[in-house]
Amino acid sequence: ITPTQAEFIQIKERNRLTQYADEAIATGLRKPLAAIVEYLRDPDSKHLHEAAQAEYMRVVRSIQFIQRDDPGYRLPVSELFKGQKTREEADVKPEALLKLLADYQQPWEVRVRVCFLLLGSAAPETNAKLIAAIKDDPSLEVAKHAQLALEQRVKRRFRIFDIPAIEAWWKSQGN
Repeated sequence: ITPTQAEFIQIKERNRLTQYADEAIATGLRKPLAAIVEYLRDPDSKHLHEAAQAEYMRVVRSIQFIQRDDPGYRLPVSELFKGQKTREEADVKPEALLKLLADYQQPWEVRVRVCFLLLGSAAPETNAKLIAAIKDDPSLEVAKHAQLALEQRVKRRFRIFDIPAIEAWWKSQGN
């Protein structure tokens, strides 16, 4: 490979990283961000680590500061709980909310609202389910709101999407 070809290949790889970041910001999906993280972890991509880090930070900051959800959105309880006597969000039990949070077939707006509603949950598994959403939900918007809810519940802040720190804290709590 000539130096010119090597440079061309690096430019193409950097463009791919930028494309992943653009997709993550535009769609709010976790998958393109995960591709960027793979570049950060790949020892064969050392020449791209700074570019990958910059794109990762661009995505995270965008997700952190862009508000995609409608502040006036409320759960469509009559649709979600057909045949039940649930009329308002306040009537929904934490167990039902946790099921909605884990159901990726539900629109991301529903799962984001559930994160807010779980702030007052007394269900013992709530924090674990919020951590699972931070780690696994396909929507970065849901992951962000799950982290915000967890932070408010435990009265502790973490860097956004710092899953290793969240998991270390969770382990230190005896879980």
